[in-house]
Amino acid sequence: MLLAWALSNRLFFAAIFLSGFSALIYQLVWVRPLGLVFGVSSFAVATVVAVFLLGLGVGSYWLGRWSERTRNPLRIYMYVEVLIAVASLASYLVIDYLPVYRSLHRLAYNNLDFYGLSVVRLLLSVVVLLPPVFLIGGTMPLISKYFLTSSRTLGSGFSRVYYVNTLGAFLVSRWIDRRTNLVRVFAGVCVLTALSGALVLFVFRRFEALTAALEQSLSLGSLSASLVLAFVLSLVPAVFMGILFPLGVKIYAHDVHRIGAKAGKILFFNTAGCVLGSLLTGFVLIPFAGMWNTTLILVNLGLLISFLLLLRTRDSSRVAWAALLLACILGNLLVFSDSKTFHKEMKGLNVLCYAEGLSGTVSVLGNDSYRGIFVDGQNVSGTDPVLVADSKMLAHLPLLLADDPRSSVTVGFGTGTTSGSMLLHIGVADQHFDVIVTDVTNLKYKRNPYLYTREYFEIMRAALTEDGIAAAWLPLGGLSFEDLRILIATFNQVYPHTTVWYFTQYPTHFVIAVGTPERTSVDLTRLAERMKKVRADLRTIKVDDACEIAGMLLLGEQDVDEMVAGAPIHTDNHPVLEFSDMDLYMQIDVAPNLKRLLGYQKEDLGRYFTGTDRQLAILKRHFEEYQRNYRSYIAWYEREAAPKGD
Repeated sequence: MLLAWALSNRLFFAAIFLSGFSALIYQLVWVRPLGLVFGVSSFAVATVVAVFLLGLGVGSYWLGRWSERTRNPLRIYMYVEVLIAVASLASYLVIDYLPVYRSLHRLAYNNLDFYGLSVVRLLLSVVVLLPPVFLIGGTMPLISKYFLTSSRTLGSGFSRVYYVNTLGAFLVSRWIDRRTNLVRVFAGVCVLTALSGALVLFVFRRFEALTAALEQSLSLGSLSASLVLAFVLSLVPAVFMGILFPLGVKIYAHDVHRIGAKAGKILFFNTAGCVLGSLLTGFVLIPFAGMWNTTLILVNLGLLISFLLLLRTRDSSRVAWAALLLACILGNLLVFSDSKTFHKEMKGLNVLCYAEGLSGTVSVLGNDSYRGIFVDGQNVSGTDPVLVADSKMLAHLPLLLADDPRSSVTVGFGTGTTSGSMLLHIGVADQHFDVIVTDVTNLKYKRNPYLYTREYFEIMRAALTEDGIAAAWLPLGGLSFEDLRILIATFNQVYPHTTVWYFTQYPTHFVIAVGTPERTSVDLTRLAERMKKVRADLRTIKVDDACEIAGMLLLGEQDVDEMVAGAPIHTDNHPVLEFSDMDLYMQIDVAPNLKRLLGYQKEDLGRYFTGTDRQLAILKRHFEEYQRNYRSYIAWYEREAAPKGD
């Protein structure tokens, strides 16, 4: 009998664990396709999170009350889990495959203001997320009603259920029922939560230095070290927050009488607070107060809650009040002792401008000879010659190759430099385009890989005119050659006539993939004529004649086909580039990738150009010169990447 009960308990807790495990997986899966529809701004994310939490709260409250009317809550719990699976599958299918869902959002995006669009996002999120999340929210009250049968062990019993389903309450599961003044304990944990928030802010401002120290001490890659540090920083306040919930249940419920309804009610108010916090943070605090002020508010809000709880207990000792006063001083010192800005620290560069936007933190760093724009620490533009060439060539190359272009558009997270160079050729119109270019930064930054999927390139193709040209900026550093193959293979699958170009005037860290409707063929005389209109802008990056542009062709169509043969394809449903080669993030490894690209250069690239005998002879000399430059660039990059002293 005892063995059977123990086995039953194990199965029961295994089911609870899998329930919580799957709920988080559902959340992550839903966020990804919804990100493709709504975007990834703080407003869009806050809306999705708010609806998720709202569903949990309403489900816990309603099913918590209903659990009191059933004689077999375990059986109802099993039915609810089955319904969660069905509703979750239905939600995914609606998001991913129902055209009307995306169409409604597109219609709202094009015709409503910001607040109207936010309401539409909220309603669309409710339609697809509320049914499964409502059911997920009801699992905890049903579990509590079935498992909690003794008032004497209510706190520890609920803690065991809760920590198996989430994380944090394991620290209180053994002693919660032995404490007599749980309100004072709750106040103490609120203090620790507030202090941990202040400490996280203090440590975060030293994140890069601590990451570097972890790299050296643990022999980790840059990204691995930063993930470890971020996990530890997030875990500390999360554990304290996890302790608060079972404490609150014990304080409110007292005994197991109507525990299902009581647990549901507590979950409802808990998630209602989370919903309000998500919306306030995304729509008010971060946009208007900033991250530093938001942290200051939250730290002191936690301390205020502790103060009010200590007032309620009446028998609080002087030690408790002294501890609260000390925590208040220490927490605020940690916050006020630091800078109010969150920017990348670079030796020799000062902060010239700083702002926190809706989707990122923007800073301008510089000195007497350099200016650079950084978004969330990513150097997206600057006066460095490589960065200027990066932006300008992405505009000029496809527009010079296009046949009489009249409209163009650039898609990305840049600073307007590429669009500015585009405007020197033509105007930009809201219609089908003759040229579309994708311009982003690091492939591991936020959701940049969304702009390299097969589905995205298909959207680009659908927006092009019949003779339109597509171009994509591709990094040479920060990824393996296999990932570079995947990038080019995905582009090439949508644009079979793909060529790859590399800027040759000085060492750079990018290539440009160009997709044309037919086999690429460039008339050098016509190219030279069209360059006259933008000659001044081209000269800023040391490009003077048509043969210099033509000589930048690195791989022809057959070279590309041979290189990408058998490579996986990066898709919305299987975003392989988003998760591969994480240890190469932010690494300078241009030389090996450029060297391997050159290994596929087998075609006579001169066949892609027509012109006079003199032009073709000059172009041939350019190709020979650039071959020497490539080798010099590779040697230069290898010297730069080599450890000092080698």
